[in-house]
Amino acid sequence: MWPDIWFALTDFAVVLGAGFAIWLMRDRVLTGPTLLVGVGLALMALAALTGTIRFATGQIDEWAAVHSITSGFAAIAGLGLVMLGQVMAISGFKLQTPQYALVCSGAAIAAILILLMPGAAGLISLIGIMILAFGIGAGTWYVFRGNARTGALWIGCWLLLGFISTFIGGSRELSTFGVANWHIYHISLGVWAVLVGLATIRLEKENG
Repeated sequence: MWPDIWFALTDFAVVLGAGFAIWLMRDRVLTGPTLLVGVGLALMALAALTGTIRFATGQIDEWAAVHSITSGFAAIAGLGLVMLGQVMAISGFKLQTPQYALVCSGAAIAAILILLMPGAAGLISLIGIMILAFGIGAGTWYVFRGNARTGALWIGCWLLLGFISTFIGGSRELSTFGVANWHIYHISLGVWAVLVGLATIRLEKENG
């Protein structure tokens, strides 16, 4: 039972990280591009929460499919919304509040359709690479615009996510230096969420 609890706790680290990031953005989270980042982080937290329930209850096999689906959904819609919020904030492009709801709904529908396609795993990986590329590109452009610290923070966020996703992943079977990759990955993802919240706050202050 205890090993399962540790897996549950490190999954919950993502929930805590995303929740803390949203709390940091609380003054602006319902307006502008920050709303997209907040929703994206919330979807990441939802996926991690299913993992927490999966391991905390010991229903590892029973909840495996639900955990996989919510993780794939978060990888597409969640990360996509975070990147889109970043790009919109950097470019100064804003919508009316109801239009942000349409964007979030569109991201959710697109994610569901992709998950239903044959070979969805490959598509998720490709979309993830595209999201990373756009995010790093937007951060780099922001650096050249003269906002080096905030741009570098965003670049660091996406590089961290790319590194842990590529070289660590969330496997329960593999370990690094004697620590299950699952734990390293999810704790790092929680840290990533907090860094995204801080980067978003800086963007809002500079472009709000």
